[in-house]
Amino acid sequence: MTLRNGFSDIAERLGGGIMQRISQRMRVVIIGASVIMTLGIVGTAFGVSSAPIAPFAACASSTSVLSLIGKDGKCQRHTSVVQLGAVGHKGPAGITGPAGVTGPAGAAGPAGTDSATSSFVVQGTSVSLDPNSGTGTPVTATASCPSESYALGGGGDTSDPVSGSSSLTDSEPTGGSASAPATGWKVVYADGQGSSGTVSSYVICAP
Repeated sequence: MTLRNGFSDIAERLGGGIMQRISQRMRVVIIGASVIMTLGIVGTAFGVSSAPIAPFAACASSTSVLSLIGKDGKCQRHTSVVQLGAVGHKGPAGITGPAGVTGPAGAAGPAGTDSATSSFVVQGTSVSLDPNSGTGTPVTATASCPSESYALGGGGDTSDPVSGSSSLTDSEPTGGSASAPATGWKVVYADGQGSSGTVSSYVICAP
């Protein structure tokens, strides 16, 4: 063997080893690509036929390179079994997001009416006392606010010339409820003498 032939033989052997390692690596890549293509074709075929896709197990490295599982049912070192086509578990609910920023202030509303300067008094119809009625006969007089106004207060009086034994027994708002303001006023006068005269009611109203 000449020196030149010796170098050629060494180069050929080294080249053959390198090519063998490259060939092995290419087979791994081709196998991974074949797995992906096979899954795509099977998935497409099953998708057309509406049949369920069975999970397929393979080995995956930390760089997501796929390889087939060994005959012993195990993956090589630094790889782990993954299920391809299997439905994963439902993940946990995400955390509540931060509160949004406060919106801008709304426009100012229209100015309200001042009840102290816009109030007015309404006198109701006077009710006459009956001199022939028995003693202690009650007489009721009422007054009402006009539409779109409400009662703030009220009261009443009498023109009975003899009121020694007579008295105003009741004075209260009318037309109101637990959720709506009163709209009038009434007074009740007890005639203790059976005398003549009148009883009147007044109500203070405001819009």
